[in-house]
Amino acid sequence: HEENSDVVYKDKEEWWQEMCTNAFRGILEQIEELGRETFKRFKAEVFNGLEKYIRGDVLHFNMPVIYAFGKK
Repeated sequence: HEENSDVVYKDKEEWWQEMCTNAFRGILEQIEELGRETFKRFKAEVFNGLEKYIRGDVLHFNMPVIYAFGKK
């Protein structure tokens, strides 16, 4: 069964904080090790890329999910 969910964040910072609490955190930690300026540039580029997900005054992401059902 496939389902599409619309995930909404009030702003880029809320999205960023969510990313800091999931598997993406490991990647962020590795980038932080490259230095403060590198990390600041990376975050700015990510925030730039988020522009295409803004609808109105919030961020919208379509998150498709596939569920598998079975009987044992």
